[in-house]
Amino acid sequence: MNGEQTTTAVARTGKVAPFLTRVLEQLARWPEPLVLALSALLILAIGVVDALTGPELAFSLFYILPIVAGGWIAGRRTAFIVGLLSGVVWTAADIMGGHVYTRPWIQYWNGAVLTTVFMIVAGAIAELRIVMEHERELSRKDSLTGLPNARTLSERIEQELPRARRYKRPLTLAYIDCDNFKQVNDIFGHAAGDELLRLIGRTLIETLRVTDCPARMGGDEFVVLLPETDQPAAQITIQKLMVRLREVVQLRGFPVSFSAGVVTRTVIPNTPEELIREADLLMIDVKRSGKAQVRFITS
Repeated sequence: MNGEQTTTAVARTGKVAPFLTRVLEQLARWPEPLVLALSALLILAIGVVDALTGPELAFSLFYILPIVAGGWIAGRRTAFIVGLLSGVVWTAADIMGGHVYTRPWIQYWNGAVLTTVFMIVAGAIAELRIVMEHERELSRKDSLTGLPNARTLSERIEQELPRARRYKRPLTLAYIDCDNFKQVNDIFGHAAGDELLRLIGRTLIETLRVTDCPARMGGDEFVVLLPETDQPAAQITIQKLMVRLREVVQLRGFPVSFSAGVVTRTVIPNTPEELIREADLLMIDVKRSGKAQVRFITS
């Protein structure tokens, strides 16, 4: 395979993987009884073919397909039911296929062993999905504050851009920086700094609307996405947030303040990075001209 063929193959693989992921995510939304019914029908179909072809052709591998599908899509309970059903159908197909053993009990022993293997595979697949979902969730959150991270924020903005463009709705982004955060680490220690960041994260979650998306960009910088929000509405929301932030840090005795740049876009940008960069630059300008301020612009 030459270099061009290799590149083409890699590109195709890169397209197939996201497609399969989307397919599995859609299937995972199906109700559990439907997944169980479809898996049972597939198992019965495999069993019929297994019985008709006789004992010379091994069909055990094909039973794995509905087991994997049931375990991955519907969860542990469905996986075990599908695994048990696969073992029973395989045993029945083995009997109807005319497989003769030297001892009658061997047939049932093999069926019990294979059923156990099927159920172990089913449980492993279900557990694997749980672990992968957990890891995926962790990769989308900031480990310290529990807020969405920069990657998740970018994905959320990516979803909001076409919606705002289609319905001609404004989009607001606030970039917030914690002033004098370094002094907290220097004076009180890094544990206090971590506690301050967690406090900011909790305050953002408790103060903002459910439709808003707060995120930690890293360090002492936070971003708040306000979908379908014009500048007057953004001023009410962000000013309320800034008041609440000042109250909670003063109550804990942290010598910090907050600077923010809030950008409302009526002409929707092409990329999340464009919107984030504009709010970031506005926040930097606020800090240069004097901290503990909020500046709003509509562009």
